This record gives sequence, structure tokens and C-alpha cells, in this order.
Amino acid sequence: DLAKIATFTILPFDTVAREDKLTVWKKGQAKVWERVSMGGTCFNAPTDFVNAHADEYDGLIILTDMEAPKPKPSKCQRMWATIPQYAENPYFSTNERVLVMER
Repeated sequence: DLAKIATFTILPFDTVAREDKLTVWKKGQAKVWERVSMGGTCFNAPTDFVNAHADEYDGLIILTDMEAPKPKPSKCQRMWATIPQYAENPYFSTNERVLVMER
């Protein structure tokens, strides 16, 4: 539903950021999801990408199960989006925003 109100960039990642799959999802646009990465998770991958392009992004939202080590600091605001069961027992603690989504 985010595309109903905003344009945003999607960067798939697992242990590396998939810059070749970087996609801009424009406000009002409908898209079909495509799984492009699977494997381990390293939150430093998208954080490194955003830090390298800090002047291009207002923030970073990571959709996650919270089950990977805490990443390095982000140069822009970072928010974690997860479901209740993962928010209750995250792998790491954070002072950043955590959006708990109901299924």
C-alpha cells in the first residue's frame, strides 16, 4: 500500500545488495513481486549502499524477520518493518523505529 502515497526504491539483498535489481516503484504504480535473493542476511549490505548514496535517500526501511546481527550505523533514518512474533524477540536491540505489521 505504500505505493498509493509515495514513490520509493526497492533494493533486494541477502548478504549483498543486488544493485542490478534496484527498482523504483512509482506512486500509483502496481507491480508484481519477484524474489531475487535468498540465503543469509546481512543488514550491512543495504546500509552500505544507502551510506554510499546518502544524498539520494531520505531513509531506509528494511522488511525483515529481525534475525541477523545488528548492522553498522546508517547515515539516514532507518526503520525496521516486521511482524509481531519477530518484534517480540529480535536478534538485536535498537533505538531505531520498529514498525510492527499485522498479518
